[in-house]
Amino acid sequence: MAEALLLVRARALWAELAGTPAEFISSGGAKVVVAPSSRLAPPSWTGVVRIGDAALVTAPTVRTAEMVADPARKMSPEELVDIARLRAVLPVLDVLGPASLFYLGRDGFLPAHEGTAVEQLPRVPPLPQKPCRLSTAGPRPAPADP
Repeated sequence: MAEALLLVRARALWAELAGTPAEFISSGGAKVVVAPSSRLAPPSWTGVVRIGDAALVTAPTVRTAEMVADPARKMSPEELVDIARLRAVLPVLDVLGPASLFYLGRDGFLPAHEGTAVEQLPRVPPLPQKPCRLSTAGPRPAPADP
């Protein structure tokens, strides 16, 4: 039960960073939203965050969201954060990541040594887990011969 609540809390925090109303699908799978001001990825990039059996994908434009929606529907959340799988189905230009974050409940934070204390720091927005930039212009033209 505590683990389920932790997943719900972590997903809610990441959904806040989408910059538009968005949420992870509670039954699993991927949700794609148009979010030009998303903080899941750098500006003009597509961001993918997987937590448990669900993923949230933010796209900077409607066109990019449409491009990503079909593969996101067909792929598992695990596949959505697999760079090789993404490159096989989408025109990926560049990738930042992957990053793995681990979440612990309050009871999981235990002092490493007797007499030490656990300090709670102010809340800071986390870094994106797996942003990637997609080309929406189609294949690049071959360079002209000189």
